[in-house]
Amino acid sequence: SSGSAPASTQLSASNSAPASLSGVTSGSIGTGTVTFTCTASGDADLDGYIVFFSTTSGFDPATAGSLAAAAGPSVTLYGLSAATYYYKMAAYDAWSSNPGLLNLSSQASFTIATGGGSTPTGGGGSGGGGYGGRGKNVSY
Repeated sequence: SSGSAPASTQLSASNSAPASLSGVTSGSIGTGTVTFTCTASGDADLDGYIVFFSTTSGFDPATAGSLAAAAGPSVTLYGLSAATYYYKMAAYDAWSSNPGLLNLSSQASFTIATGGGSTPTGGGGSGGGGYGGRGKNVSY
């Protein structure tokens, strides 16, 4: 009829972040090196695992600290200086790579007694692995 707009359709999609990880530990601490492990996530669209870390207790992964990621449930950091570090670990997918959307583990700490450099790099090679980066928010 005259003056009426065609019908429209609105589509909305959402996907929750992978569940919180269990069994998160920082083991295999060596000279400037630490490996984090956890129980593998069963999330169907899992992209990988990420560790946010800092020398500041209570840091906010969305705005501070460094990160390393890997495809499997083991993430290794190399070249750490001697210090106490604080970390949080999470599984991520394409929908939830923004730190504010992740189900982060509780903060824990580890200490590197003998440093192996001053530039932390991650097990993913570049420090980021396949992770989309801080602040990425996928929306369709």
